[in-house]
Amino acid sequence: LGTDLPRLARASDCGFQLNLDKLPLNPACSPQQGLTDGEDYELLFTISPENLARLTGSCPYSIYPIGALTDSDTTTPVEGWQHFRS
Repeated sequence: LGTDLPRLARASDCGFQLNLDKLPLNPACSPQQGLTDGEDYELLFTISPENLARLTGSCPYSIYPIGALTDSDTTTPVEGWQHFRS
């Protein structure tokens, strides 16, 4: 998450606002671990607020809104695990 969220925001030419208390975490996992560990298995995507309720009502999987993209390019600094970094 800490690696892919900034990438998603840069590719979309925007910033992001992240609510750490909304992250889906494994038991005994801290929000910081949820940001930086390399073994997360959640799908990161964006959806407009207008379409969120419709998707939530029709999707058989749990959806966790964890933040929002913003108009500015300012972000909370986060860094995630990169498997192939030396």
